Amino acid sequence: MPLPLAGLLQRRHGRPWQLAVPRPRAEGMGNQATGQQLRLFNRGHLEEARFIGWLKGIGFTVHEVDPETSNQFRISGCKGHFGGSLDSIILPPERYNIGPLYWLGEFKTHNEKSYTKLAGKKPSFKHLGKPQSRMGGQGVRLSKPTHYRQMCSYGRAYGFSYGLYCAVNKDTDELYFELVPLDYREADDLFRKAEGIVFSQVQPPKIAQTETFFDCQYCHFSGICHRGELPTKNCRSCVNARPIENGEWWCELNSPRNDNLPIPKDVIVTGCDNWKAIING
Repeated sequence: MPLPLAGLLQRRHGRPWQLAVPRPRAEGMGNQATGQQLRLFNRGHLEEARFIGWLKGIGFTVHEVDPETSNQFRISGCKGHFGGSLDSIILPPERYNIGPLYWLGEFKTHNEKSYTKLAGKKPSFKHLGKPQSRMGGQGVRLSKPTHYRQMCSYGRAYGFSYGLYCAVNKDTDELYFELVPLDYREADDLFRKAEGIVFSQVQPPKIAQTETFFDCQYCHFSGICHRGELPTKNCRSCVNARPIENGEWWCELNSPRNDNLPIPKDVIVTGCDNWKAIING
């Protein structure tokens, strides 16, 4: 049975265009994950443990969770409606002679096409029978701007100047590492964009007027944007709901009748009889 995707807002905001949805109502905009997609997402989580083991094996100190919460390190904004989790915080070995400088650790998986864009093409020859390194790759900033801006937002929140981008080719198990200077201006722009979308009551401008546009073909919200489809019914997709502090929601119709309390979490996922879609409603 397909399950709703959630927690992807921070990643989506890394794209250079406005979203096709007006706010982080990830459980209500109709993007459903199949079992295969969920397994693919899980593949990325499984690779994190391998990267952490490799880094520790060469002397890095790797912090995977916040000791104060025993959960992943997180960033949060827009009254708790925007955020993400850091893969790790790492400290290079003393032999690197760069001082006690912490880096962001980011772990990603790629298919062959994506990895080639990142790291470069395979050489067409071997030197003395040994495989040669790839060359001509664009690096993370150009090949994966979403990942780059995501890293910048994490770095901005924690004061990191650099992030170590660790990537694996799922098809060949090749590894790629890049020490990435982080740009706080990218992070500030990301948070401004998030605020404009989270608190908007109208749909942002489309990135294209037809769903045949390349990126629209792979977007979960293409049907809502281009074919007038309704989002899944719940409070996040309702015109009467407003995002408030602590990641909670307030209903213009029902909250005043209930001592101005936020919408209960069990109600958010189903909505009520007064539901009206904020898009195409």
